[in-house]
Amino acid sequence: MRQDELLRDQAVAGNPVRWAGAIALAAVLLALPVSPVRAAFLIDPSGGTNFAASIGNNDDGSVTRSLGGTFNFYGAAQTSVNPGSNGYLAFGANSALRLNRPIGDLAGIQQAPVIAPLYNDLYIISSTRISDKTVAGQYYAVTYEGITAADNAATPTLHARDPNFSDSFQVALFLGNTTVGGFHFLAGDIAFSYGPLNAPILYEVEQAGVPLSVTVGVANNSTNFTGVPGNNNGFVTDLTSLPTGNNFLLYRPGSTAGSGYSVTVASTADGTVVPTATPEPASLVSAAIAGVIGLGCAWYRRTRASA
Repeated sequence: MRQDELLRDQAVAGNPVRWAGAIALAAVLLALPVSPVRAAFLIDPSGGTNFAASIGNNDDGSVTRSLGGTFNFYGAAQTSVNPGSNGYLAFGANSALRLNRPIGDLAGIQQAPVIAPLYNDLYIISSTRISDKTVAGQYYAVTYEGITAADNAATPTLHARDPNFSDSFQVALFLGNTTVGGFHFLAGDIAFSYGPLNAPILYEVEQAGVPLSVTVGVANNSTNFTGVPGNNNGFVTDLTSLPTGNNFLLYRPGSTAGSGYSVTVASTADGTVVPTATPEPASLVSAAIAGVIGLGCAWYRRTRASA
């Protein structure tokens, strides 16, 4: 074989193989599970008041905040609330409870009505921001940003107090009929929206049958409560199952005062109730890349045959 023919064959045979290998590697990487895309909070927290330092106890603390109006919760008019470091709000003294428990038990032991967007044993680090924002006659919102898991002395927690493994979430209480992002909220509505959720879930139980989970929901007491779709106790074992993108959990009071709340996944995209959000499948992208690989290999074989 002449030298120029050998060089030509090496050029034709080498590059497509390298391209195919690189594309194949990309296909494998894209076939791995895709994390849900999480959009901004329902209410923009910019301009709110950061009261994280006022909570006092970074591990298990709370503080009283004014709602800036009146919010009716289970038929009772509320004008203030007590947000705590462990991801729930109480209408009454917040005991900063932390053990894994159903949403009804949380209110029963707390001895006060509660709203729990993400009840877990959490910890406020220096970069954590817990802020509230109110618009008179419209809404009151509390936003937790960069709050981490607490450290359990008995069983040390991986990534405890680690700013790279933190949670961000928001609860909005609607004081009056309000439109946000095209969605029409009614007075008494409650919305939970979620940013990145990367903090580990701590498992600290006091009763059998409680899974490794956070607790999400609303409760008036131990008998009148609402959890999440599919689990009325409010147990969430997989944080990626919580709404993503434009979706949020909507708690809407019944027509009879104090009767309780329904819960659905709703969206600001078009103002309608939507199915529970799921990650966009990577299989479609992988299939497209596989097609490119196939075309590249076919071109390579034709080129070799004509050489």
